[in-house]
Amino acid sequence: MGDFFREGVWRGFYFMGLGSAYGFFVSSIRYKNKIAELEIGKLQNQIALKELENEKLFSDIAFLKAQINPHFIFNTLSLIHNDVARFSEEAGERLLMLSDVMRFALEEPGADGKIDLEFELTYIENYVFLNQERFNKELNIHLSVSGEISGMRIIPLIIITLIENIFKYGELRRKEDPAKISISVENGELLLMITNKKRSGNHFESFGIGMKNIRKRLDLHYMSNYTLEIEQDLEAYALRLYINLL
Repeated sequence: MGDFFREGVWRGFYFMGLGSAYGFFVSSIRYKNKIAELEIGKLQNQIALKELENEKLFSDIAFLKAQINPHFIFNTLSLIHNDVARFSEEAGERLLMLSDVMRFALEEPGADGKIDLEFELTYIENYVFLNQERFNKELNIHLSVSGEISGMRIIPLIIITLIENIFKYGELRRKEDPAKISISVENGELLLMITNKKRSGNHFESFGIGMKNIRKRLDLHYMSNYTLEIEQDLEAYALRLYINLL
């Protein structure tokens, strides 16, 4: 009876922790996307140096404030993991993956405006896995990663934004037409290929604000060292992104 009661208590903490952590993760991603949009707006509108300094100060203060809750949540997740894993190793692994996803949301780019590609790809693998778990592993999506990943760096929120669109607009319930994501790196050249069927009535943001921002950021950081090609009709979507990372 005592074990049953303790299991019920920890399950309660487990789901409360997941809910809080997921909410924080979504807020963090929105914050980083907003910062990316501000970066583009600053360069386009040629804001005065003083205004840039004030904006940086505001961002630094906001980021420092954001550090308070993350440390608390990470410590809480670690505590919950130790106890939940006693009853379910699978649930414990999910908690660890969610913690890694949250750490990515807090990762700040280096002086070059980039992060380690290996770090971003780990986040993508966890993101796909956790979405599969949310839908009882009923999503038909194939992800493959290959090549010389170590030591490569990339500007953040490019690949993951493109992959998020698959979950927003793609038809992932048809076993005969699975979504396919292929990421390969060879000699410092990254190639991302995505193919999937569309859900009825949904359209990818090929010409929307999200895709325009992606193209502007790629123009800014890679200039002529990238190509982004999209082919689509009412039923299918295909994307090919090439970037010379060196």
